[in-house]
Amino acid sequence: MKKLIIVVVCLLVLALSASAEIAYYYKIELTYDHGAISYTTLQVVPSEKELKTPGANYIAELIGSDGKAIKVTIFGISTELLYDIVDPETGEIIGGGLRQLNKSEATLYLPYDESAQRINIYNLNLTKKLTIPVAELSKEAAVPEALEDVREFLPEAEREEARAVTPVRQVVNGVLIGIGVIAVLTVLAIILRRRKKKA
Repeated sequence: MKKLIIVVVCLLVLALSASAEIAYYYKIELTYDHGAISYTTLQVVPSEKELKTPGANYIAELIGSDGKAIKVTIFGISTELLYDIVDPETGEIIGGGLRQLNKSEATLYLPYDESAQRINIYNLNLTKKLTIPVAELSKEAAVPEALEDVREFLPEAEREEARAVTPVRQVVNGVLIGIGVIAVLTVLAIILRRRKKKA
């Protein structure tokens, strides 16, 4: 009986962990140009894994309709480049240094919030560098629900893979959940049968 309960618990854990929840993120393409920051695209994208922008030289603040900060995130935009000088004859590094970049690009990911009105970008001195209005993305239509909408945000190479993987994942999730439900019902039936025999 104990072994059966352990098997049922394991199956339930597998079934619940297989159904990964999709989170939504603001995806903002940022451009750095001689200290000024601008954005080229802004969209809401789905993801099964947590999306973050590496680095720590800028601050993004998500502001709600009440004017208060919903979320504050530290992220980076590359403004420096480390380089090495290699001797072509020996292949050894003979020098190098740090070069300041005048222009750079970065992709900023922030967790989506339907009540957000704008995103403020600050440098580490807390000087505001950019304000991005996001109120129009706070409507339900901004979040892609259908599978085809989700695929449109994937790179070309991954779209075909998504068509092949997504139905398989759905079948696996369904099978695991089905096994979990059957296992729970089986355990309940066994327990009820033993109680009837004792009575």
